[in-house]
Amino acid sequence: MMQRVCRSSRVFWRLNSTSATSQTAPNPKLNTVFNKFPPLESIDASSLVISKPEGLKSWYFLERSRGDKLPVYRDYKKSDNNIHTVISGVKGDAQRLRNDLMEYLGIEKSRIVVKPSSNKVVIKFDCANEVRALLGQHF
Repeated sequence: MMQRVCRSSRVFWRLNSTSATSQTAPNPKLNTVFNKFPPLESIDASSLVISKPEGLKSWYFLERSRGDKLPVYRDYKKSDNNIHTVISGVKGDAQRLRNDLMEYLGIEKSRIVVKPSSNKVVIKFDCANEVRALLGQHF
C-alpha cells in the first residue's frame, strides 16, 4: 500500500507492507557463509594477541605495510644537514632491536636512539638500505 506524504515543499511516497507478518523467509545461503567461521565462544582471547615467544626475555616485531615494505625511512634534518634513518612501528622491545642493530651493523651506541613514546629507533646517519637488507631477512 502506498501513501502520499507531503511535508513542506517535498513530496515523497511511503511504502507499507501488505503482509500479515513482517518476517522474511530465512535465506539458506547466509547460513552456509556464516558457518565457515568458528563460534565466538570457541575462540580464546589469548590467541588474538601477539605474545612473546617462549624462552625469550624480550622480543620485537616489525609489521610490513600493504605494499610489503618494512617501516624503515630516511628523515632529512635541516638543522644539522644530516640524514637520519628511522625505524617506526616497533611492537615489543625497541631496546632489544637497538642492541641487535648495534651488534649486526656495528653502530656505536651514541649514534642510535630509541624514542620510547613512539617506539621508534632513530639512527643518526643514512643506513636505510643496510637496515632494510638486514631486517628483510628476518621479517
